[in-house]
Parts: sequence; C-alpha cells; structure tokens
Amino acid sequence: MKNYKIYRFFYLFLLCILVVSCSSDDDVDMQDTLIYVNPKQGNSQVALNISYTQIKESNLNYILLPVKATGRVTKDTKVSLAVDESLVESYNNAKETNYVLLPSSAYSIAKSDINLASGSNISADSIQIIFDKNYIESNFNQFITATYILPIKISSVQTADQAVKVSTNLNVFYVIVDLSLTGFVAETSVKPGNSIDRSAWTAESKHSYSYGSAQSSYDNDLATSWVIQSSGGAHGIYYDLQNVHKLKGFSLVSSYTLYNYYNCVMGGFSVGISTDGAKWTDLGSVETTVVDGKTVDGIYQFAGVLDARYVRILPNKFLNSYNLASIAEIYFYE
Repeated sequence: MKNYKIYRFFYLFLLCILVVSCSSDDDVDMQDTLIYVNPKQGNSQVALNISYTQIKESNLNYILLPVKATGRVTKDTKVSLAVDESLVESYNNAKETNYVLLPSSAYSIAKSDINLASGSNISADSIQIIFDKNYIESNFNQFITATYILPIKISSVQTADQAVKVSTNLNVFYVIVDLSLTGFVAETSVKPGNSIDRSAWTAESKHSYSYGSAQSSYDNDLATSWVIQSSGGAHGIYYDLQNVHKLKGFSLVSSYTLYNYYNCVMGGFSVGISTDGAKWTDLGSVETTVVDGKTVDGIYQFAGVLDARYVRILPNKFLNSYNLASIAEIYFYE
C-alpha cells in the first residue's frame, strides 16, 4: 500500500509538471520544431546604450541576435524578420513605460533574412541593425529627451521541413535604444558664446550641510562661494535661468578653503539640463583641471546647442574626505 501511494504521488507530480510546461509554451505537437528568438532567458529585450563619443568616433553597427530552433531542422530553413510598429503601444502598456518608436530614418536593417542549415538548431548569421549617425546628430535634441524602442518580429519561415513552426511566445524581441551623453561636455579655452544675464537668476542648494548660499555662486564676488557637504545622489546646486536659452556651455571657478583648512575645490561633477525643472537630461560628468591643488577656473563647451532653462551641477569628485564642494562664480553661455 505504501509503494502504491508513492507511485501515485510520483505520477501526479509528473502530470503537474507536464501541464505547467505545456501551458507556458506554444500549443503545438511535441514533434514540432519551434523557430524562436530569445535575447536572454525570460527577457525579450536588447538594450543598446549609445554614447556621444561613439556617434562621433565609430560606426554604429550592431549584430543583434541569431535565430534558434527547439530541435535540429531537417531541411535548410530561411527565417525572415521585420519591424512590427504595432507592438510599441502594447509593450508600453504592459511595462508601464513611455518608449518612442525609433524613426525609420535613424536605422537600416542590413540582414533580415536568417538561415538555419539542415541539421542545425541555431543560425550561423544574425540580424544586423545599422544606425544613421548623420540623422541622429541632426536630430540630437530629439534623441536625448526620449528612450526609443524597435520591435522586431519573425514575419515568415520558408522550409521544406514540415515539422517547423514559428513560436507564438518567443517570436519577437525589442531593441531598446538609449543615447547617453558621455563625452558631450568638454573643457575648452574659449568661451563658447555670449554670457547670459544673471540678474534674474534663482538657485537652490541640496545638501547634507551648507556653508555658503547658492546665490553666492553668481554674486560677482570671488571671495564668497556656494559651499556644501554632499552625500551624493541629488545633492548639488540647481539654477533657474528664468527663460529657456539655447545653451552652448558654461564656466565656473571653484577655489574655496573652509576655515582656512578644508579644500572645497570640486574635482569633478555631473551636468544636467531641463526645460521644465521636472524632466532632466544628464549630460555626463566632467573631471576638472585643478591648478596647484587649490583652484579650478574652467570653461566647458557642449558638443551641440541645447534648449534649457534649468541647469544642475552635482559634485561627484572631491579633494577632501568630507565631500565638501564649492562654486565661487558660474556663467552660462548662449
């Protein structure tokens, strides 16, 4: 009797496994060979982070994915893939994202027909996407304010292998394209434009502790400074220029010594811009040139002209062990 119960439990357990497996995959005959794409187990996304340095210095050609089969095909099989724009809305709804369809002018697909040779279960070649650098550069403001998505789906399969079918749940993947601005801000020796009037500016300091007001960074007095102790994150200074300007860059001086002992010169910082004060675009980090270990007097130029009303400077490299940072004077140029 005990053995009967053990066997009965084992068969029930095996039956449960089979039911779960079949319900989570395609409803097909067990002899079918399924054609599928799967970037990562349990994830149908391919994330591409393109830096500004890459746009300027290298080709943007990406070999994305091979096509696979659940078993070895018995005949040569050609799998065609195509962009399916209709999937963007359903993806955003499911993931609670707000991704934008990648414009067709921004890319081309160099290889959309993938071949599986007879006897194989993975293609020897892969789908390839090529980005148009000229188009991205000419529409730069558009690309840094959104994250783009490109749904690519198996559109057809041509083969004499009668067992081959297209997977119904692994037949699409999503290319997520995000443009980072690494290399966008560079130190220069010439002011990149005309100085913006500072008389109406306001500024807010976020910090663990403050030793100098935000307004001291634009009061025409190098003897006073905005000085904070930072705990990282969003700690820094946030400027409101009162109107949207076409910014080309900025300059700043950092030279404060607290209590004639603590060096508050910034060793580095990140820059962010916004038109509304809510949605920010990160322009990347800058490592400063420190003269004699006690003064930064730098001019920084953007690689392109950007619309901004709000600018934030977030210190991220310090010349002291207390994360103290300062700005004596700052100017923005248009």
